[in-house]
Amino acid sequence: MSYNQDDITQGKVLVADPFLLDPYFKRSVVLLVEHNEGGTLGFVINKALEAQLQEAVSGFLYLDQCLYLGGPVNDNALFYLHRIAEIEGSMLVKDGLFWGGDFEALKDYANTHAVDESEIRFFVGYAGWSPGQLAAEMKENSWIIEDISIEEVMNTTDVKELWRERIKNMSAEYAIWANFPDNPSLN
Repeated sequence: MSYNQDDITQGKVLVADPFLLDPYFKRSVVLLVEHNEGGTLGFVINKALEAQLQEAVSGFLYLDQCLYLGGPVNDNALFYLHRIAEIEGSMLVKDGLFWGGDFEALKDYANTHAVDESEIRFFVGYAGWSPGQLAAEMKENSWIIEDISIEEVMNTTDVKELWRERIKNMSAEYAIWANFPDNPSLN
């Protein structure tokens, strides 16, 4: 699938090509939250961890949810996507979706408002590309760029199936791979 360099923009997702075997990115969907001359940053949005928010950080009185593996970079830090425009220092990803911001303000907001997983998602680590690195991977057909709705980004009910659903809805060239086994040698 060919791509245009201008297609790489924040707010879009990278869908891993069916043959991308990197353990962090195999069958992954990565939301791009920043793309500029300094490089590209995103979060893998379909890889849930077995850890809960309360195991990683304290101070959230009512919110405890699954953490997600955001990527291999800085995997000892917690990052977050949210739909709360009032959080100071947040960076706009696309209309109605933000990342980062004042963590104490986020905790205060979550502790004083009815907030659920559809409004905040937490990630351990992030995916990062140096300038030109993602463009090179695109030329190797490692990724397919697509639009995504905020609802899909923040939906945590079927994250394991997100890659498969994305592949199924592409051209027939890719749709056939949606049912391809994760490890064909075990078939």
